[in-house]
Amino acid sequence: MLIKKNGYLRTLEKGKKSKNAIVFTLDAVFAIIAAAIIIFAVLFYTSQLSRTPFAKQSLSRISKDSLTVLEKDYSLKYSVQSGSYDGIQSFLDSLPTQICARIGLKDSSGALFKIINKSGCPDYSPSTDRIIHRRVFVADDASQIQHIYYAEITAWYSVDSTGGSL
Repeated sequence: MLIKKNGYLRTLEKGKKSKNAIVFTLDAVFAIIAAAIIIFAVLFYTSQLSRTPFAKQSLSRISKDSLTVLEKDYSLKYSVQSGSYDGIQSFLDSLPTQICARIGLKDSSGALFKIINKSGCPDYSPSTDRIIHRRVFVADDASQIQHIYYAEITAWYSVDSTGGSL
């Protein structure tokens, strides 16, 4: 028996349900399954990304600023002239806890003569993202002759960007 309902012809037999309803239900189930797969895939891939996408830029900025501050307040110059590196050490120790840093001082030939590490920081591993910046400064020796020196800061996070320890 054919029945016209809402402009569509439908077949109705006694005791049987319309096949259109079953097809529509299967379409909805497939759409829900496809949407769930897409949502889980997106969530999986976004969980693999760094939670702080600008972490490296922030670390770079802090590193540059650290060398600038140490030069402008004459800590680098004073340390080289006096041989006391307490000012640099206290500056490094005052950095935020998640940031580790090491400052190496080099003479004009590039020979490293002093390394100052932030206290309590683990050494970085080869897989650790680290930032290196250099700054040139001038300091007098005992006979008031000016010499050129290089300060090189190496900075890294003491924990990785997802919050786990390195």
